[in-house]
Amino acid sequence: ITRIRLRKASGFLAYGSIGGGVAVASTGTPTSGQIVAATAVSDVVLFNNKSRLLYSTRQVNTAAGTATLTLMKKGPSGPWKKERTFIVLHKKPVTTIALTADEKTLITGTDYENQQGGTIKFWNFPACSRGNCGSYTKIASMGAKITDLALSPNEQLLAVGTYHFVRLFGLPLTTTVKDFQGLSGRRLNQGRVSFNATSTRLAAGGGYYAAVYE
Repeated sequence: ITRIRLRKASGFLAYGSIGGGVAVASTGTPTSGQIVAATAVSDVVLFNNKSRLLYSTRQVNTAAGTATLTLMKKGPSGPWKKERTFIVLHKKPVTTIALTADEKTLITGTDYENQQGGTIKFWNFPACSRGNCGSYTKIASMGAKITDLALSPNEQLLAVGTYHFVRLFGLPLTTTVKDFQGLSGRRLNQGRVSFNATSTRLAAGGGYYAAVYE
């Protein structure tokens, strides 16, 4: 399993895996989910109060320098179905995605795109409805493979997990707030990040290690 996402407002639990795709279940019956995509899924996000989800995969069109994201929608009584796909400009697979609460800004992070590591881009999500997400705002390359993105609940901070460190950015995009260089001097490997409900603490974990930062 690569990701587990819970959205209380929507009533759904979603998880993605490299071998099994994306599965979605009602939070009341998490053992009876539906597999909505069988592909190499890297991340999945659920929408607020809507039966919709967006997932990324490790597939990329190297020649065109594009990656594809897929939007799924669940009918009132039917199964989850593909609504449409979006093209984002990335030369390497999208490893993680995040969406602001108002669903207006999509954030993507990638595997190594060059010697400077993975990149993070901010997209105008409503503009993606035409199939191509178009223009974006790019944060400087991270110097490592990006493994996770987490927006603080108050949306004033963006935490970026990588193989080697965790980095905090202030939002709207400003300078780096702080770098956390691994956990007790160890590599994060598949580094994951998550904020608490009050946006005052950040949990990070990878491999056999975890830590909480304030």
